[in-house]
Amino acid sequence: MYFLRSISFFLFASRIQLSFCGSIDFKNGDNSDATDGALFYDHRSRVDPNTDVVEEEASGEKEPGPFCPKPCGPCSARNCSLPYCKCSNDAIPGGLSQADAPQIVVVTLQNAVNSQSYSGWLSLFEDLKNPNGCPATGTFFASHIDTDYYFVQSLQSKGHEIGDNTVTSTRRSVNYWRRATESMWEQEISDQASVLKKFANVTDLRGFRAPYLQMGGDKQLRAMKNTAARLLYDASRVSVKFSKSSGDGLLWPYSYDNQSTQDCVQPPCPRQCYPGVWEIPMLVFWDVDSKPCAVLDGCQAKTYNDIFRLLYDRFIDHYKTNRAPFLISMNPAFLSSEFKVKGLRLFLKYLTSYKRVYFVSVERALDWIQNPIPFSKLDDFKPWKCSRPNPPICPEETLNRCLYDGKRRSTTASTFTYALRSCAITRPQDCPRCYPWVRDPEGRLC
Repeated sequence: MYFLRSISFFLFASRIQLSFCGSIDFKNGDNSDATDGALFYDHRSRVDPNTDVVEEEASGEKEPGPFCPKPCGPCSARNCSLPYCKCSNDAIPGGLSQADAPQIVVVTLQNAVNSQSYSGWLSLFEDLKNPNGCPATGTFFASHIDTDYYFVQSLQSKGHEIGDNTVTSTRRSVNYWRRATESMWEQEISDQASVLKKFANVTDLRGFRAPYLQMGGDKQLRAMKNTAARLLYDASRVSVKFSKSSGDGLLWPYSYDNQSTQDCVQPPCPRQCYPGVWEIPMLVFWDVDSKPCAVLDGCQAKTYNDIFRLLYDRFIDHYKTNRAPFLISMNPAFLSSEFKVKGLRLFLKYLTSYKRVYFVSVERALDWIQNPIPFSKLDDFKPWKCSRPNPPICPEETLNRCLYDGKRRSTTASTFTYALRSCAITRPQDCPRCYPWVRDPEGRLC
């Protein structure tokens, strides 16, 4: 259990040669604001490193995919317009005034979906309603290992968005993800998308969050474009520079059609352009020690009031200035702290007193950003209505649980390493032969 608390800035420069796109040559990131390691991320939720999972060594080889990014130039109104493109700045979409903009609040959680994270997540949204009367929703970026896919499908049936967090996620080290090749990113992202579709019926996957918030830079974004899912957005990139209105302004989500102005806190960061791919910047909080933290369990707090206060201070900065989306992110470890959960629940309940605050998922936030309408017309904004029926969910009592040993082989022993539960598995013969894994999302090879 430990926090990486201090910021050590250094210059980071490396060269990427994209031979498959010609002789394009870029510096990999303007990293004058970069920090070493997965800063701002709490590691307490990590699995015991002495598990049977092999820590593969990521090589430094370049493995370009078929997607060819374009060289980046400055962004302006002449080359970037909604709904397909937005510059990376603090401007409210559509040229709307502050008075016309709703205050979007997005609650997100990442890693495994199990009984603890499922029940803890739902407790945050209990009795929360939007001004239009619809239930509050958020986004859960699901990894594979230890995930119960019945709970994933149940979350989706309640209107929450499911995102991709890779197959192995925090079973790998931070350094693994920092150095992963493009093919590694593509395999992890696409195989988790396949697992979510097969075992949780998640067919409209739009977003991704990297393990530990450790982006893979251009390799990761190329992989996102090359997967069959063709993911729309990333929600991994941390910003310190654009986290206060008194500094460089609060950064709105933007697209990678042109140069990004966002600071690169945890390199590598993308330097090429990816038309149609959006970034949901993670603006940091400032905890009781005045230290930056991107996820709530990484914020130092001693009482529930400390959590309430750091959330309140950041929220007011958003609400009274440009109303950039207010992102609240956490790991499952946060939900095990009673006083921290109390502080968050009190804050979310407090926000319901604001008639311009909407609790929506990342994908619904992007729906508005791409097609902004004034607050006065939000009752007619179709993506935020709750008239659409939610996907059905099977009766829990009909499920069959599949058990696997440390080598992913099916077992009936009382001791086991992995378990799989899904609406797609109602009989013992429905169990995959092997526990699904990277390069084996169907569970056939072991």
